[in-house]
Amino acid sequence: MNDNQMHLDIVLDHKRGIKDNIVAVVDFIYKKNVTNDAEKITNKHEGYGIAAEKHAMLKGDLKSVNADMDSLLKLLSSDVSSFANQTTSLYNSAVMTAITAINLAVAAKRIMDDLYYSVPTPIEDYIEDDEENEEGFENAEEVE
Repeated sequence: MNDNQMHLDIVLDHKRGIKDNIVAVVDFIYKKNVTNDAEKITNKHEGYGIAAEKHAMLKGDLKSVNADMDSLLKLLSSDVSSFANQTTSLYNSAVMTAITAINLAVAAKRIMDDLYYSVPTPIEDYIEDDEENEEGFENAEEVE
């Protein structure tokens, strides 16, 4: 699948806010990359490791943005073409940071979904405890 076909798979709506469009992108990437065959995240330590790895990548990209901003500041007294070239570098760093941030959001959604559906609900815990005790539900006493 090439980039043009992927572009047709998700259409961003100019009437929606940027947050809603980003959520649509995160959902699209999540559905595209996470299949039923993917290994589920089974505990919070594994989830933290995945999130920490993505977070470290994001921090690295933010360092690039900061370096580009520092360079841009230094070029305020220079000619316009040098400033414009450095702005291109800032643009590229910002886009890469946005991509990394979206990948972190996709990973967080995966962690959230995998762990949420693996944890029993309170009623499931109660039923399991009740079955272990083999007492079952008790009938209410009849009132005369």
